[in-house]
Amino acid sequence: ECILDTMWDGARLRRSDGSAPGTEAFLDDYAFLAAGLLDLYEATFDTRWLGDALRLQQRLAAAFADEAGGFFLTGADHDAPLVRTKPADDGALPSGNAIAADTALRLAELTGDARHRQRAAETLRALQSILTRAPTNAPRLLGALEFFLDRPPEIVIVRATATDERADRLLAVARRAYLPNRALTATVEGADLGRQQELIPLVEGKRAQDGVATAYVCEARVCALPTSDPTVLERQLAKVHPLPADDAEEVAGAERD
Repeated sequence: ECILDTMWDGARLRRSDGSAPGTEAFLDDYAFLAAGLLDLYEATFDTRWLGDALRLQQRLAAAFADEAGGFFLTGADHDAPLVRTKPADDGALPSGNAIAADTALRLAELTGDARHRQRAAETLRALQSILTRAPTNAPRLLGALEFFLDRPPEIVIVRATATDERADRLLAVARRAYLPNRALTATVEGADLGRQQELIPLVEGKRAQDGVATAYVCEARVCALPTSDPTVLERQLAKVHPLPADDAEEVAGAERD
């Protein structure tokens, strides 16, 4: 809240300079803050955080994108350096490009907006040389590539009321499962579901069946049978799929190109 209130005006993010806003933020600042807000959304399911993540990602795309794909470290409003670098190697922290690509994929899964996935694809394509030449230098970018090639599970949990404790047990199962590429949202029937639906079409048509918290596990908007049983949900989330042959061939073709 402090960052959003004092260093983000809805159109531009600035770096901290002591107790006052400082210079224009860099790629990493936008990328990590947007990713953190997405994490905060998945912790609270408050659409405020998702909305701010979307606005930050839009500004990042507008100010830092290279027409050839990927993102420059400096934005269009920075003093022009001799060379605008496009970081891809991970250091003590992952690269801004890796986090930006991963966040774009997460937003694509939540919102259904294909433009986010397209930006991630362009970033991965632009930086493919490091993934083939020195992949151990960019493990976070490899993670984004794995996300891109995956069929991420889309998990929706709908409460009948805000105090529905069964939903907490379902959420605990979803959070315990190792699903780094999943999209997760939870909502309460009524006004909250309506607000969520404005940003996340995935929740449309989902209900707490028979007045009991219900979980939906979907892939590409095709859902398994809804369940209110944590054990059944755990089994649904444990299912894995091999990379389809046509996808594998597409990856191999991209590498040859």
